[in-house]
Amino acid sequence: MKVFIWFLFFLPIVYAAEHYDYFQLVLQWPPTVCRGPCTRPVQQNFTIHGLWPSDSTMPGRPINCTGSQFDATLIKDLTPSLDKFWPNLTGDNEYFWRNQWESHGTCSEDTFNEHGYFSKALELKENVDILGYLDDGGIKPLPPKVVYRSSDISEVIEHGGHKFNGTGHKPRLWCSEDNKLLEISVCYNLDLAYTDCPPKLLNYSSHICKDQCVGFPDFPYPPPPLLASAVSY
Repeated sequence: MKVFIWFLFFLPIVYAAEHYDYFQLVLQWPPTVCRGPCTRPVQQNFTIHGLWPSDSTMPGRPINCTGSQFDATLIKDLTPSLDKFWPNLTGDNEYFWRNQWESHGTCSEDTFNEHGYFSKALELKENVDILGYLDDGGIKPLPPKVVYRSSDISEVIEHGGHKFNGTGHKPRLWCSEDNKLLEISVCYNLDLAYTDCPPKLLNYSSHICKDQCVGFPDFPYPPPPLLASAVSY
């Protein structure tokens, strides 16, 4: 009887830890992440931080789920694209991919195996041109003293500018401690269609951007040789 009671008590904990009802494609802005030149040449564009299965009622969850261990050989065919669009800006790429799979990918293993997880993240990144949306709306990377309103950045991503229609849904913005644009999350429902990032996520963490003074720092100039022109895809 004691064993049975313990089992019933444990079941909901396991379920709650693995429940998710949407995904975040988390994109990071290299100049803010690196606080200057990055340790490796990267494209002048947002890069992938991760694809995070998420719970709309519990921001930051699920994470570190029990699942398959990372195996780099399973994504060998994706490595050239991952090196370009999902680099570790401050260290080893494979370490970064391992961390993202074991922290987040395992939580959606009922939807994606390891190869499917990384492949889908690359596909989503290719289909959402955040830098293009911002440029179309007149929001460009500028010297540190130039600032934008976070509401204007969100508005352009959601509704677009002169050429682009935007995603049609609210993104999540995160800023660094000195209020420079650090990350943008684009949210998707379980069918991988755009959806609004939920209210609890928009108001979550200490990295919420202050509305009147969001910096969008430019890449250091002159850029390293591989950054001389933006990579198109």
